[in-house]
Amino acid sequence: MANNLDLARMALAGELPKQRTGEPAAAYAARLNDAGVAARLRGEKGRARAAFAQAIEASGRWYARADANLAEVEGRK
Repeated sequence: MANNLDLARMALAGELPKQRTGEPAAAYAARLNDAGVAARLRGEKGRARAAFAQAIEASGRWYARADANLAEVEGRK
Protein backbone atom coordinates (compact mmCIF):
# COMPACT_ATOMS: atom_id res chain seq x y z
CA MET A 1 0.00 0.00 0.00
CA ALA A 2 2.83 2.40 0.82
CA ASN A 3 4.34 1.82 -2.63
CA ASN A 4 1.01 2.63 -4.30
CA LEU A 5 0.79 5.86 -2.32
CA ASP A 6 4.36 6.72 -3.34
CA LEU A 7 3.51 6.17 -7.01
CA ALA A 8 0.43 8.37 -6.73
CA ARG A 9 2.42 11.13 -5.01
CA MET A 10 5.19 10.93 -7.60
CA ALA A 11 2.69 11.20 -10.42
CA LEU A 12 1.24 14.36 -8.90
CA ALA A 13 4.52 15.89 -7.75
CA GLY A 14 6.55 15.10 -10.84
CA GLU A 15 9.57 13.85 -8.91
CA LEU A 16 11.34 10.57 -8.34
CA PRO A 17 11.20 8.87 -4.95
CA LYS A 18 13.85 9.47 -2.32
CA GLN A 19 15.37 6.60 -0.38
CA ARG A 20 13.73 6.16 3.00
CA THR A 21 15.82 5.96 6.15
CA GLY A 22 16.83 2.34 6.62
CA GLU A 23 15.32 1.24 3.31
CA PRO A 24 17.32 -1.59 1.71
CA ALA A 25 18.94 -0.76 -1.62
CA ALA A 26 16.94 -3.45 -3.43
CA ALA A 27 13.62 -2.06 -2.19
CA TYR A 28 14.57 1.48 -3.16
CA ALA A 29 15.70 0.31 -6.60
CA ALA A 30 12.36 -1.47 -7.08
CA ARG A 31 10.46 1.73 -6.19
CA LEU A 32 12.57 3.70 -8.67
CA ASN A 33 11.87 1.10 -11.35
CA ASP A 34 8.14 1.35 -10.62
CA ALA A 35 8.36 5.13 -10.88
CA GLY A 36 10.05 4.71 -14.25
CA VAL A 37 7.29 2.44 -15.49
CA ALA A 38 4.68 4.98 -14.37
CA ALA A 39 6.57 7.82 -16.09
CA ARG A 40 6.90 5.80 -19.29
CA LEU A 41 3.16 5.11 -19.30
CA ARG A 42 2.53 8.86 -19.02
CA GLY A 43 4.86 9.49 -21.96
CA GLU A 44 7.58 11.10 -19.83
CA LYS A 45 10.54 9.49 -21.56
CA GLY A 46 13.26 11.57 -19.86
CA ARG A 47 11.90 10.97 -16.41
CA ALA A 48 11.48 7.27 -17.11
CA ARG A 49 15.07 7.07 -18.31
CA ALA A 50 16.30 8.84 -15.17
CA ALA A 51 14.30 6.54 -12.89
CA PHE A 52 15.56 3.37 -14.57
CA ALA A 53 19.17 4.57 -14.52
CA GLN A 54 18.90 5.50 -10.84
CA ALA A 55 17.33 2.12 -10.08
CA ILE A 56 20.30 0.34 -11.66
CA GLU A 57 22.74 2.47 -9.67
CA ALA A 58 20.81 2.22 -6.40
CA SER A 59 20.47 -1.56 -6.51
CA GLY A 60 24.14 -2.12 -5.76
CA ARG A 61 24.09 -5.09 -8.13
CA TRP A 62 22.91 -5.82 -11.65
CA TYR A 63 19.19 -5.01 -11.88
CA ALA A 64 18.04 -6.76 -15.04
CA ARG A 65 14.44 -5.50 -14.94
CA ALA A 66 15.48 -1.83 -14.74
CA ASP A 67 18.11 -2.39 -17.43
CA ALA A 68 15.51 -3.94 -19.74
CA ASN A 69 13.14 -1.03 -19.09
CA LEU A 70 15.91 1.48 -19.75
CA ALA A 71 16.81 -0.26 -23.02
CA GLU A 72 13.17 -0.16 -24.09
CA VAL A 73 12.70 3.53 -23.31
CA GLU A 74 15.95 4.34 -25.15
CA GLY A 75 14.85 2.32 -28.16
CA ARG A 76 17.60 -0.31 -27.77
CA LYS A 77 15.11 -3.13 -27.43
